[in-house]
Amino acid sequence: MARKIKYKEISEAMEEIAKPGIGTSSRPSIGLDKSVGEFYFLNIDQVIPFKNQARKSFDKEDLSRLADSIKIHGVCQPLTVIKESNDKYEVISGERRLRAAKLVGLTKVPCIILKEANHADSIALIENIHRNDLTPIELGIAFKRLLEFSVFDSQEHLAKSISVSKGTVSEYIAFSEFPEEVRNKLIEHNITSRSKLRSITKALRKNDVQKVNTIISGCSDQNKVPILQFFLFGNEIKVQDKGLKNIDDLGKHKLKSILQKFIDAL
Repeated sequence: MARKIKYKEISEAMEEIAKPGIGTSSRPSIGLDKSVGEFYFLNIDQVIPFKNQARKSFDKEDLSRLADSIKIHGVCQPLTVIKESNDKYEVISGERRLRAAKLVGLTKVPCIILKEANHADSIALIENIHRNDLTPIELGIAFKRLLEFSVFDSQEHLAKSISVSKGTVSEYIAFSEFPEEVRNKLIEHNITSRSKLRSITKALRKNDVQKVNTIISGCSDQNKVPILQFFLFGNEIKVQDKGLKNIDDLGKHKLKSILQKFIDAL
């Protein structure tokens, strides 16, 4: 089923892919009059993640908050998809929305279907590099693929297009070439400090695996913030709760749930 919605102005890259061919009268699945577009509700089991997604990690709390919003308001922004097979569509943009929609049990999601799939990888990567929550390694993977797909003919061209220095592009690509085990650990622990990543680069050049693990462990420990601590002194229990001021309402709700489990077990 097609419906018309107000749609924001799209990028030149997206427009080039979705527009009808010269001399044709067909209209693409996405409207390109820069004000109105068409979308379709697809069964959620027909929509699958993009196989070349640069983003490797999705924050569980972030997904939970998005799911709560979708439960109230629905999926406000359609997913962008391409036809993968007879009954499957790959998500080019909007995998977070897809995951959150599944969490709340939606059976259908609104999707804009790209007419041409030839440059799907490029569009997905361009969408990703404009996100502000990707790690340097994930960005490096995206940069590298954009160059491999010849979307940009050089690191200089890519850097200028996204308004960063060539040095940043080169460095992030170098980070993306870490051994897979190291990359996965860094993404898992959300380690984004360029100084730490540079230290890991030096350690890897010396094949100092122990140093690499020490750096990763140290960063993980720094990300841990004490919230509530109990100390037993003889028959007296003392509590330190200064960390409570550092958590938001969602964190407090989760803490109450955890503490209740301990109370029930007493």
